[in-house]
Amino acid sequence: MRRSVRYAVLLVLMCAAWGTTLEAQENAALVIQQVIGEAQVKQGEGQWMQARVGMRLLPGMRVRTGGGGLVKASVGSDMSSLVTLRDGVMDVSEIAIAANNRKAHFMLHSGRIAAAVSGKYNNDFSVRTRTAVAGVRGTEYGVEYSDDEQSNVYVFRGKVDVQSLDALGQPRGQARSVAAGEKVVVRPTGEVSPVAPIAKPDENRFAMQVDKAPEKKDDGKKPDETKDDGKKDGGTSRD
Repeated sequence: MRRSVRYAVLLVLMCAAWGTTLEAQENAALVIQQVIGEAQVKQGEGQWMQARVGMRLLPGMRVRTGGGGLVKASVGSDMSSLVTLRDGVMDVSEIAIAANNRKAHFMLHSGRIAAAVSGKYNNDFSVRTRTAVAGVRGTEYGVEYSDDEQSNVYVFRGKVDVQSLDALGQPRGQARSVAAGEKVVVRPTGEVSPVAPIAKPDENRFAMQVDKAPEKKDDGKKPDETKDDGKKDGGTSRD
């Protein structure tokens, strides 16, 4: 009788572990939530196919958008972490989603990426270009990679560590910490610029708001006359 009970308990535990493993494998992908304009995806050396809402982008897949195009995707089924590609080409390098092991890494070949990242990623979420890598935990930021191989990193919430990379993709020099409301440039030579304030055009290009206190202006209105637009404090990702 006791042996039968032990076998039953063991079977239940094995089924639970198997179910958890399957769930983690199913979530280990980008899930497209929105497509605007021209956008395609492909696996390895396969053919390009039209990007569609609900499509799963697995590690090793590439996504590209045309001029004015946009692909917005969640990391797994959890909507707390989102990646948006605009006017460019991106590879899904690695995604792992488990209780104690969450990671997501992407390679940006051109264009712009905006990312809203949950704190569940323990400093194991990054966007790479040929010249830089930007790694974060619990933040919102954007990475832009131009044809002249210059990498621009914009931080809208939280902090981002920006590291210059050599021609072999290895780190060189010290990583630079970039805070909310700041941007930094990594030039093709490996030089990392001093941090500078984000300008309004930068916010507009990534469709994000900088997480900083607005300047106080005396508009002659009393506090109760100020219009409530329903927005929360802090930066939000619109796309």
